[in-house]
Amino acid sequence: MNNNNYSDAIALLEEADTIAVFMHVNPDPDCIGSAIALVTYLKNKGKKAYVFTPDIKTVSMIPERVKFLPNVSWLNKCDRKEFDLSVAVDLGETGRIGDLALPLFYKGEKSLVIDHHETYVDFADVTIREENASSASQIIYKIMCEYDRSAINKDVASLLYAGIVTDCGNFTFESTSEETFIIASELLAFGVDFSDISRRLTKFIDYNVYRLKIRVLNETRFFMDNKLAVIVFRKKDFLDTGTKEKDTDGIINEVQNITSVLLAISISECGTDRFKVSFRSKGGVSARACAEAFGGGGHYNASGCRLSGKFEDVFDNLIAVAKNKLQYV
Repeated sequence: MNNNNYSDAIALLEEADTIAVFMHVNPDPDCIGSAIALVTYLKNKGKKAYVFTPDIKTVSMIPERVKFLPNVSWLNKCDRKEFDLSVAVDLGETGRIGDLALPLFYKGEKSLVIDHHETYVDFADVTIREENASSASQIIYKIMCEYDRSAINKDVASLLYAGIVTDCGNFTFESTSEETFIIASELLAFGVDFSDISRRLTKFIDYNVYRLKIRVLNETRFFMDNKLAVIVFRKKDFLDTGTKEKDTDGIINEVQNITSVLLAISISECGTDRFKVSFRSKGGVSARACAEAFGGGGHYNASGCRLSGKFEDVFDNLIAVAKNKLQYV
């Protein structure tokens, strides 16, 4: 059932005693923040709540820059195999949960999804989806307020603020709304150190990630009078700079910020003949349409997909679709 009636979600949360919360593959700060915030909140409510990464064993997908956030140490600290309720946050289809976590998700007697993506396939008993929300964290905060605002504390608020500030691009993305600002200001009332969170998540950069960033940006390829820009992360880039695929997060925004660029593409090699592709757009160009051409999806201005094949073929196919989307702009 897909709706925005919080009472249905709250009923599931209230009835459940054991609750498992799941993230998506390669989780970003909104996914991580909203998932751990929900678990922290539920523990404050007296629930037995647990949070899992996509591989249910390690934190290898968790970016270093978010590990200062409260309760990150709770990840995967559970041997329980069955739950009253499984909750997936910030994802629109089962493939995003991960092959290892998905069977555990289905061990929940009931299921709930809280999401803000425009591309989705419903798979839960109850789905709360608000496509115009800046982030999953924004939605979860509203659910918490309707359920029991007294269970929100500084840790919960800090995690939610981290999700909001990153997913709305420090309040610069088009998904930012009046409601986004109102909720952010309400979170500050819980004592959130907003300047520290913003600096750590949107300004600070690890030395090796800086090396990766400079290396890749220096090789940016431009097409169509600089309307289209493509950056590529190969295995050698990661090896030479001591970085991993998760360290590519946000680098594409540097290219999108170029005045002439209407569509930016990031291609990351994540295995033998396997690639993670991100699209970022502006000026009326749909990143989502590009991703959907390859079976992916997401938001209008920020989407992605995963492709398999030889690099040259993947690259050429992406450029062909991108040029097609840009030819009338």
